[in-house]
Amino acid sequence: MRTILAWLFLCVPLFAQPEPVKQAANSVGLLYTDKGAGSCVYIGNNLCASAYHVVEGSTSGKVIFGEEQIPMTVKMFDKKTDAAIVELEKAPSVKAVKIGKFNSRSGKTLYCIGYDRAQADKKRIFFGKTVNAWANNDESTSFHLIASPAVSGNSGGAVLDEDGQLVATITATDGTNTWSSGYLGFKKLLENK
Repeated sequence: MRTILAWLFLCVPLFAQPEPVKQAANSVGLLYTDKGAGSCVYIGNNLCASAYHVVEGSTSGKVIFGEEQIPMTVKMFDKKTDAAIVELEKAPSVKAVKIGKFNSRSGKTLYCIGYDRAQADKKRIFFGKTVNAWANNDESTSFHLIASPAVSGNSGGAVLDEDGQLVATITATDGTNTWSSGYLGFKKLLENK
């Protein structure tokens, strides 16, 4: 009986995801550079959003979407918001994720999607609630705390709202909570490209 209950507990999140989130999960890729690896999300026009610390010190690498391996170059980044945009050599066969607007209201359900560094072939989807949000006084950067257990390797992965829209990228985790940032950073980068 315990085994059945444990199995049900582990599987409930798989069935609890809204359909737009499940579809957007296909657009999260595994990003490799000569310095390391992380996650990214395809946003269209041969561009992916990721975290700066994933591509820091690198100029090129590759992104893997399922069976596709596509060379990429680091196009632009913002250290302050831990945001990066990488450009793919060609468009992947996955659908681009629409960029939404981050609503930092406490209690909002968000979905964190990224690759597990320990098991690079396994994409993980976590869901959690916004616990707290903070920004510096000039609002040029913001980091949001999400009650969601992301793991190492998820950095640069997508933070999606219930409509499957990208609202931030994963920056850090302590195994219990996830910090996301990048919304203002990659929005600014895209506006100035």
